[in-house]
Amino acid sequence: MFSFLKSLSGVAIILTVLLFHNVLSFAGEISTHPKCFDSCTRVTDNRYRCTLDKATNAARIKGYSCKGDTCILQYDPMDKPKQGKGTGYVKLYGYSDMPYALCSKSECTIDKKHPNKAICNCPIVNTKDDISSVSLGMNNRKKSLPKYDAKGNMVKITSTFSMINVFDFKDQLKTLDDITVCKYGQEHSYTDCFAVVCDVDKQNTLNAVCRCPIKRADSFVSVSGKCNTCPDKLYCGVDTSQYQLEGISILYRHFGGMQDVGGR
Repeated sequence: MFSFLKSLSGVAIILTVLLFHNVLSFAGEISTHPKCFDSCTRVTDNRYRCTLDKATNAARIKGYSCKGDTCILQYDPMDKPKQGKGTGYVKLYGYSDMPYALCSKSECTIDKKHPNKAICNCPIVNTKDDISSVSLGMNNRKKSLPKYDAKGNMVKITSTFSMINVFDFKDQLKTLDDITVCKYGQEHSYTDCFAVVCDVDKQNTLNAVCRCPIKRADSFVSVSGKCNTCPDKLYCGVDTSQYQLEGISILYRHFGGMQDVGGR
């Protein structure tokens, strides 16, 4: 069932960089941890295209184990100092054959009743025995499973992360030229829907309505390739110090036989 993925064996998917304007180093410019990215190229005033430092990002995964349809990964967030006796690592969970909401390219509207949150409409991915069913989250599988009412209708679903809206697997590969870093001269708002529990839209059961926290930073990764310009519209983003592809790459290798995802 993964025959089309096996044809990708040995092929590394490369982050592309536009070759105009000045190439910028991330050191002290954008990322709180400069080794997360190699270099960035300005596209517009606020938009940059960047290449990941693959070795550094791979090193952030300190170990993983898989059993059945779930993997547990030990992840070094790098932006938080290690305290006490623990390692400071956090757990990430990988799942297959589990429905999820995919918010990474969603446009969100600020919730007027709760201005610290944004309302995002996110497509629901509900497939079985397919690479599309693989995603990465922050909670164990039991906590991340959808919730159903007495009639068997799905009513709650968790927003997790996958790359199916970036890669076109059936066409074998699509370069990551739509991954963008948005950089501003001051803190700017974006939404972070990772691990948010969402309501299934009663009018459209293929859509999840997610109320996601609004965060502020002078830069963030935008998988949609769009940066926020309207005061009442926000795009989903990821902190530049935490964005990495090795976790999802491990899942695609384990569940789908895919050799590599992203990086140099």
